[in-house]
Amino acid sequence: MATVVACMAWTPLVLPCPDPVSAWLIEAVWRRGRSPFHHSSRSRFAARLVPVPDLMRTTLLVALFFAALLAMREGVAMEQADAPTALARFVGKDHFAEDPDGLYGGMKDPEVRAELNASVTSAADALGRARASGASDDEVLKLFQSALRSVDRDALDTEDAERVATVFEQVLEAAGLESSGGALNDWMYGFDPG
Repeated sequence: MATVVACMAWTPLVLPCPDPVSAWLIEAVWRRGRSPFHHSSRSRFAARLVPVPDLMRTTLLVALFFAALLAMREGVAMEQADAPTALARFVGKDHFAEDPDGLYGGMKDPEVRAELNASVTSAADALGRARASGASDDEVLKLFQSALRSVDRDALDTEDAERVATVFEQVLEAAGLESSGGALNDWMYGFDPG
């Protein structure tokens, strides 16, 4: 089966062609600089193909739309299904140690560091259990907001508070949520500018 390049509304598209003779005809018309779907009394072949591109283009666009929609839904479902596994990586990790690249100097007070790590661990555990039980995004978001409010912002300096916000944002993403609903801004700055 030969494959041929055809023009559909001046957009190149690769179409299967049933036989080499048809492929040669389409290619010959194409090389003359005209669309094979050009309305002309001189080309009976082109006149027979005129209705096909509109139907094909419409069918292709509808199929692509539904394929993209299905892929988005499957991606969200997979993110939610993978959330407990993704959240498990936050458990038992020291999130407030000094960064090797030097961007964060680390939490100096070991007691506060232990409390913050415990808050992150409990938040990740709670969100992971909620996702595993099939909780909705709103329920998971309420759990996230509750866990974030458990951390006293006023007891932290700006650098440590930014680190807390960054770690909680990573927990939020691992839980499959795209937005904190303004909770991170409200916790960090006292208001949500958005």
